[in-house]
Amino acid sequence: MIASLMTGLAGLVASRVLFRRFPCLEYHPSAADAKDVSVIIPARNEALTLPHLLEDLKNQTIQPLEVICVDDDSSDDTALVAASLGARVVPAPPRPEGWLGKPWACEAGTRSSKGKHLLFLDADVRLAPDALSTLMTEYGDGHRAISVQPYHCVPKGYEQLALFFNALQFGANGAALPRPRGIGLFGPVILMSRNALETIQGFTGVCSCIVEDLALGERLRESGIEFRLLSGGRLISFRMYRDGIGSLVKGWTKNFAAGAARTPIWLFALVFLWVTGCTSAPFRLILSAVQGAWSEVALQTALYLLWVMELRRIADKLGSFRLPVIAFFPLPLGLFLWVFVQSCWKKVMKRPVQWKGRDIRWGK
Repeated sequence: MIASLMTGLAGLVASRVLFRRFPCLEYHPSAADAKDVSVIIPARNEALTLPHLLEDLKNQTIQPLEVICVDDDSSDDTALVAASLGARVVPAPPRPEGWLGKPWACEAGTRSSKGKHLLFLDADVRLAPDALSTLMTEYGDGHRAISVQPYHCVPKGYEQLALFFNALQFGANGAALPRPRGIGLFGPVILMSRNALETIQGFTGVCSCIVEDLALGERLRESGIEFRLLSGGRLISFRMYRDGIGSLVKGWTKNFAAGAARTPIWLFALVFLWVTGCTSAPFRLILSAVQGAWSEVALQTALYLLWVMELRRIADKLGSFRLPVIAFFPLPLGLFLWVFVQSCWKKVMKRPVQWKGRDIRWGK
């Protein structure tokens, strides 16, 4: 009983450290402009999602220099949709040996762009009208990069199962620590100067990285270039896996083992304590109930409710996760653990993972 109690409490303490604060992109009036900003959107089969983002860009209170959509060998009407909504379409050239799709699309967009500053946006990102002006205010003089993890809109039941994936994506990047220490960038929204990108040799140095956003952050840090990580709040959101639970599983299988390998050991230890403590509470509750140890049932029930309250605090900052899903958190936790084990197995065995119709081989 004592050991299980200590495990649960240690996990809660780790949670309070790992998710101490959520730096958020918050609107405030400013005179910022985006006249030197090139928006680059890498897109593969995004004909259904692109119209929302491109309309959002048209409705911004300030306008960028240009909007470039890089068509990454799409089999749908991505290029036609982008062109019809005013974006400049750049077909991604044939990929050189060793390059993965997204880094190559971003590199192609960079080479075609004119701005002094580059804003990379995933096609499923949504922007409030004052998102760009607020982002530029945070960006300031461009001496540091800015990266945002959007607020996750999860309207369908299966999308609610992304709770732990979202939490770990933010927490394991060091973005919510008492003193934030970003390990890498968040892929959906990255803003940096062209000079900074050239300093780290563009996307060439991360061409074969499955988690190119984390790798970019590492290269920025190694070059002495500061970057700041933020959550999107009400200004920047997205809906990641609208195509079904299969897309959710494939997406996180692709990312998790590669991301874990880049996590510093001290931060990985915090994550391990958090996951272990969270897993221990429902497991010990069920076990003690089966054994008829009713005093321990009462203790584990109290611990379980503490975890529900803690997960509610975290989830409210990350997405539109509903209370019933948080109350029955062993369900999304079980999916998370299964995907993580599968991701690690594929990485160890060098098995490819499929994403958007491509087999992705494990690189760096």
